[in-house]
Amino acid sequence: MLNDKITTYFQRNPRLKVLFFFDPEGEYLEEVRALDLPAIRVVEFAGDWFNLKLKFNTIWRMDRVFLYMPVKSPQSKDEMGDFPLLGLLKANKELRMDSEADFMEEYGLKANHAMLVKRYINELKYAHTQQVLKPILNAAGFVERDIQKGLVCAFLSLSKMEDWDTILIRLLTYGLPNKEKELASFFRKVDKCNLKEFINKQINTYFDTYFDLFDRDEVIGLVKRLKYNSITQGLLVNPQDPYKALKTDNQNCIELLNRLRESGIAHASMGNTFQETLQINGAAILESKLIEVYGMGTPFVYMTEDLKWELIVGLGHVFPEIGQGGEAILDKLSIEVQEEGLMKSTLSFLRNSLILLKRADLKLSLVFDKPEHYIDAYTHEFAQVDFSYRKAILNYYAIRLEQYDGFEEYLERIKLMIDDIYGKFTYKLNHEWLECLNDKGFEYAKINCPKQYDFFTNKIAPLKQKVAVIISDGLRYEVATELLSELYKDDKNISKIDVQLASLPSETAFGMANLLPGKQYVYDGQIRVDGEIPAGIEQRDKILKMHSPGYKAVSFDTVLNGNKQENRELFKADVVYIYHDIIDKEGHKGTERNVFQAAQTAIAELAGMVKRIQGGYGVNRVFITSDHGFIYNDNDIEESDKNTIAACECTESGARHYITADNPDVELGYKVSMYKTTKYNEPYRVVIPDSVNRFKKQGSRYRYTHGGGSLQELIVPVIESSRREEKVQRKVKPILFGTNLSIASNNLKVTIIQENPLSSVEKLCVVELGIYNDTQLVSNKAEITLNAVGESPNDRIFTTVLTLNTKVLDTVLKLKVFDKEDLLNPLIEESVKNNTLIERDF
Repeated sequence: MLNDKITTYFQRNPRLKVLFFFDPEGEYLEEVRALDLPAIRVVEFAGDWFNLKLKFNTIWRMDRVFLYMPVKSPQSKDEMGDFPLLGLLKANKELRMDSEADFMEEYGLKANHAMLVKRYINELKYAHTQQVLKPILNAAGFVERDIQKGLVCAFLSLSKMEDWDTILIRLLTYGLPNKEKELASFFRKVDKCNLKEFINKQINTYFDTYFDLFDRDEVIGLVKRLKYNSITQGLLVNPQDPYKALKTDNQNCIELLNRLRESGIAHASMGNTFQETLQINGAAILESKLIEVYGMGTPFVYMTEDLKWELIVGLGHVFPEIGQGGEAILDKLSIEVQEEGLMKSTLSFLRNSLILLKRADLKLSLVFDKPEHYIDAYTHEFAQVDFSYRKAILNYYAIRLEQYDGFEEYLERIKLMIDDIYGKFTYKLNHEWLECLNDKGFEYAKINCPKQYDFFTNKIAPLKQKVAVIISDGLRYEVATELLSELYKDDKNISKIDVQLASLPSETAFGMANLLPGKQYVYDGQIRVDGEIPAGIEQRDKILKMHSPGYKAVSFDTVLNGNKQENRELFKADVVYIYHDIIDKEGHKGTERNVFQAAQTAIAELAGMVKRIQGGYGVNRVFITSDHGFIYNDNDIEESDKNTIAACECTESGARHYITADNPDVELGYKVSMYKTTKYNEPYRVVIPDSVNRFKKQGSRYRYTHGGGSLQELIVPVIESSRREEKVQRKVKPILFGTNLSIASNNLKVTIIQENPLSSVEKLCVVELGIYNDTQLVSNKAEITLNAVGESPNDRIFTTVLTLNTKVLDTVLKLKVFDKEDLLNPLIEESVKNNTLIERDF
């Protein structure tokens, strides 16, 4: 500002040679040293009067000079008589920063502005203040209300004149402990300029209260008032509410407080500090107390992070007996919390645990007449128990709740509960399943379900086109259903899932052999297909080529790491078997507890590979299947659940099976002639334990295992995927969540629920949203891709924020949601209340 002032002086006075500036306190020294005046010589007087006078008479004679003198300006007769440059001073001008007349001259103010200048000149003289007030420093704009507002902005170290939302946001942040000096300075300046009444008018307009002492405690009180009324707005005051004195029923104040809160949280530069202010200075308003007074089921309009956590903790305390009200809270929180992180993981853990406990009802009768009924019930209902358990455990290990002492204990209790219920349910289900199989003599030939050993004959041999077969070791049915959902995200993908019955034992060697073509199958302690032991990819490739020279077997990594030319060459083969091993490898050789995470990795890798094969290598038909499923319990297996391997000679044994040519007595479990569930006619018997029990076997792992006869191990998926040239035309539909929409602080938060999950008949839809005044778009456009695959509506929620970017005077606007491919016919059209008409400046 000093830079501009000096320039203006010389411009207004063309004959001016020297502009004196006296600064005895050195108040402006730093600003002087930063001056940038190319046509003006800046001289800082250092006390050498003789040389200074000499230069003015010689080398500076033709220059325009700004002379900074860190001494007092001569005013009295004696002071002038003693001043060595008095003649030069009288012939030129002195820059007076505190001169009302000088200020008025500089900014072209009129005589009627003199009283205002005199009243506020002690602050108007400062460069920062002048920079802030720059828009009104002219004859037309120099009015007291705006001067006062500009001074408040300057006192709060704002860089320009702001609206009252921004001013109050900054004031509230000055209540933080590290801002005490700034706040004290602010209040001193407000008092000095007699601005208390002016400030109080705005405080009352927003907060329905006044400052009395103008101190930090009262600023903190505003934060408490903001937090309390944000949370409890619309509620009748409970006499037991310890904070009821903070309540305002003034609806205009409520609207302004909502806007102030949202503006503060969203503010580009002050947002984080504002949220810290709410957290620290609003801490005295205890969310736990509000819940205690008003109840868990209270429809709180605004939820702080702590309130959300308190509700979650409250649910954890009574879980699983949360009732319909608790489920509604869980649903609301799931909608509110869309950002990935600790809270979302916690909610997902609770939600999946609740689904599991509902579906795994131990009171249910799990006795069915036929094996086919068990297979149908498992694929359509009970596999969801495995899915919910897997998701709950995944989220449990993502949770860390150090800020809520003791809540870990409730989570641990819930986790132990679902471990227990899941273990009991899978035991009961599979005990009845195996009893049913035993009643039928384990004769697969009599079960009306595709057999794994017929896979090639039924699925591959009839095809007259190129085909890829991906075999993912350990990919159980429920994991494959999630993979299917991922495939549906491709709007040209057509996929379906079927099942087949794996052999006993449900081991890799047997499953991999079942999936290969062959004429002769022999078991002599080892599996042989047409004389070859299919132990590795090289041997399986050899077996495939015996059937047809145009067949190949490769590892998943070979395709993944191959370049386009190599893979195009590979997929010239009629049939390519691709072997994928993520889940089983982690379970046997990695960390057992990482098996569920490995399943997520497998899903992502397989979905990516299918798209890659179908999109770039000329293969339209892809099958994904597995050699076996698995059982997993995230708790130690009790010794009572471990059966003893009978005394006999075994060709192989594990935690879930052993094979013998002997005929041992089996007390707990089942002894099955191998030929009944396989293509092997040799006189061997497969022994499996009861239900999901394990055999005691040194070196075995017990949490993740397979080889037995559970539904989770034997019901293996077969996904058949193809791709259309054109997109599937039917799209999922958006549903608007909530009514009574209103715009606060120029923003409208919109929540969309996708009606159905993606499927082979309903594909993703990209919707475009905006706020309209009749046909005119008055906000930004937002896009949402509706591509959710979860069965629960809570897994199909999308949120976005629309911001008004055009001034509108209508009180009611329209939210319109379009299919991006049809911008003429809105899918949703909903009225929106325009609260921005509540004036920001008062």
